[in-house]
Amino acid sequence: MKHILASILIVFALNAFAQTKRQIFKTKFELAHVTYNGSDNPNECWESVAWGIYINDGGGKLFFGMPYKPLHELKDKVGDAEMEVEVIFHEEPYLDSGEDGDVTCIKLNGVVIYKRE
Repeated sequence: MKHILASILIVFALNAFAQTKRQIFKTKFELAHVTYNGSDNPNECWESVAWGIYINDGGGKLFFGMPYKPLHELKDKVGDAEMEVEVIFHEEPYLDSGEDGDVTCIKLNGVVIYKRE
């Protein structure tokens, strides 16, 4: 049991170190969701959905994950206004979701309206 807990802690610690690049984008709200196979086993299919927003970085669209509930609450609050979005990148996309990273903070008119806990 101790070995399992130690392994889990190591995985979380490595994941935290893998997410090091932060960037801030000014963008409009573009809700996104991706359906993907969440199973590591190619012979199984666990239909999973990742929720987040798309951000166009000039070279293409990037997908950043966010929890479902705050994401949908922000949709009506932000509307078509430009917002400032702080993200943290994954070293590689998460599983098959294509997540490039996670949203950590969103500001609208200089006021924080979302902060990842």
